[in-house]
Order: sequence, then C-alpha cells, then structure tokens
Amino acid sequence: MGSIPPHNFTISSLMDNVKSLKQECHLCQRQDKISPATQWCRDCTEALCEECLQLHGLMKLFADHKIVQIEKMDTSTSVDDPDLSMISESCPVHTSKVLEAFCFDHQQLCCLLCITLHHRKCEHVQAIEEMQNLKNDKISALLSEVNDIKVKVEKVMKEKNGEKEKLDTSFTEIEAEANQFISSLKNKLDSLLALFIKEMNITREDSEHAFENKRKTFENLSNYFDKLQCTTKTVQELGTLNQMFIHFKNQKPK
Repeated sequence: MGSIPPHNFTISSLMDNVKSLKQECHLCQRQDKISPATQWCRDCTEALCEECLQLHGLMKLFADHKIVQIEKMDTSTSVDDPDLSMISESCPVHTSKVLEAFCFDHQQLCCLLCITLHHRKCEHVQAIEEMQNLKNDKISALLSEVNDIKVKVEKVMKEKNGEKEKLDTSFTEIEAEANQFISSLKNKLDSLLALFIKEMNITREDSEHAFENKRKTFENLSNYFDKLQCTTKTVQELGTLNQMFIHFKNQKPK
C-alpha cells in the first residue's frame, strides 16, 4: 500500500475560549442569550449547548459533523499548542462531507462525494478505517521525522542568529574604526592648522617690522627735506652770497 495520508491541520480562532469548562454557546450568543456550552462541533468550530445541539443534529447538512464533549477535550495543553480539535475532518472541497478515504493514485484525502466524482477510475482508494497498517509506530516515525526537521530548523535559526550577531559586530567595529580614523585625521588637521597660523603670524610680524622700518626711513627723509626746504628758503631770502654758495655746494649730490 501507499504511504500514510498527510495531515490536514486547520487552526480554529475560537479555541481560545473552548479551553474553559464554562464556555458559552456560540449560537445563543448570536441571539443575545447566555447558555453554558457542553459540546464542541469540530466542523463548525463552535460551542453548543444541549438545546442548540439538538437543533444542529436535526439539520441534514450538519448530520455528519463531528461532535465532542467540551469536558473531555484536552485542557492540559496551552492555548498555543495543537490538539485533536485542530484537525479538521471535513472535506476542503465538499465542506459538508467528512474525509473518509485516501486515494494513493493521486495522494489525496477524499470524502465519498470526491470518490464518486473524481476517483471512480482510481485503482488504489482505501477507506481510512480499513487501514490496518496505520499503527502507532507509523505515527511515531512521523513524529520522529518532524522532530528531526525541527532540530535542523532550530540549528539553521541558531546559525542565522550567529551570522546576524557577527554581522552586527562587524558593522559596529567598522563604525568605531571610521570614527577613530576621522578623529585622528581631525587632530592632524588641527595640528597643521595651528602650525600654519603660527608661521603666518611670524611672517606677518616680519612684514610689519620691515614695513615699519621703511616707513620710518621715509618719514625721516621727509623731515630732512622739510628742513632742507626751509633752510634753503631762509638762505635765499636772508643769507649772504657766501652762505648761499656754501649751502648750495653742501647739498649738491656727490
């Protein structure tokens, strides 16, 4: 025969409330009534009180739905843990029908309507209840395989987390090195700027000193010519011929 048929898990968003033995009936809630629920319909994923359960059973559409007592449901697991109530037995194609067989030719779970419409010519279709080889050892093997895959996934996650930590550390080190380089470069530029300003001030002082010397020279020269001009005018107006001649000869460039 073929392999074990795959599981079809459907998580019910209403299971958070079912864990309580004081679960209220969902049908009554929609009628603004409060009634304690005692049963759970896996196909409808709703809690039912005894009265609504009878109405539910009278409807042909819901006749083959799987009903379980709430008080017998596993309450030992946490809300986030999967349990049997999370395994939907309804056909994903014909939602009013229950999955009862498996087609090994197409590797598909089937309801009776699926078999009638799509698998009549298939040679390897078997009712799930007749699968004597579906033993605990098969489930144990599946669980072992799932555990192995989980270990591998956790290992990969650990490796990826390690790679991320290394990457974060690498970027942190690069940032620190960049900051250190910029700080060192700034210190060198500050030193060069200070040296440049110092040398510039020395050059400025030398230039100012040379300019001051030239200014004094020209100032003295200007004063000299002022005196010479004044003396020459005085000699011209009041001096004797002898004084004029001597003054002329003394001031004549040699």
